Amino acid sequence: MITESVSCRGCFLRASGCADKRAAAGRCWRRAVSRVACIVTFSAAAAVTAPLVAQSLAAQAPPVASAVCHCSPTVCAEQFYRWYLSSLHRKVEPLVDDRAALVSWLTARRLVALDRALRENSLEADYFLQAQDWLPTWSDSITAHLRRRVGTTAVVDVVLGRHDERQRLRVHLVLHASRWRVDRVSALAAK
Repeated sequence: MITESVSCRGCFLRASGCADKRAAAGRCWRRAVSRVACIVTFSAAAAVTAPLVAQSLAAQAPPVASAVCHCSPTVCAEQFYRWYLSSLHRKVEPLVDDRAALVSWLTARRLVALDRALRENSLEADYFLQAQDWLPTWSDSITAHLRRRVGTTAVVDVVLGRHDERQRLRVHLVLHASRWRVDRVSALAAK
């Protein structure tokens, strides 16, 4: 069989021919910060569409929601909020419209609690933003700082936006199946 190799960006593809040995071993810490080149092999029948697929993948600015995150809790928290805010920008409600992707970011306990709150109609604000509304400028500046990490749990302070338009959050993450998942979010008082 004739094959053609196409170089693309984004070790989240985790293709068997990944050029980065750390990504292939599941230890890539640069996933969202600087995506590494992967080699994806396409059959000769798909060789016509392969350059278009590779170009499309390389152009993706927000991280892919289903990307396996074998990185630090701070990087995973930043990736989650980049994905979440980009979904809101696209007018996609992650709790309802992008459920499969949301499941990959949350602990089972948080998912059950959110489902119950949705059924009971008891959510008065966006749980992950701890606000009734959000600002488009929040996605321009997302910073995360590790507050503490003990075993398989971590607490990360996340700041969305800048100056007086920012939202400060405390995100509790749990390491489950080699991936940090959001377990709880609370708002922090403005400084």
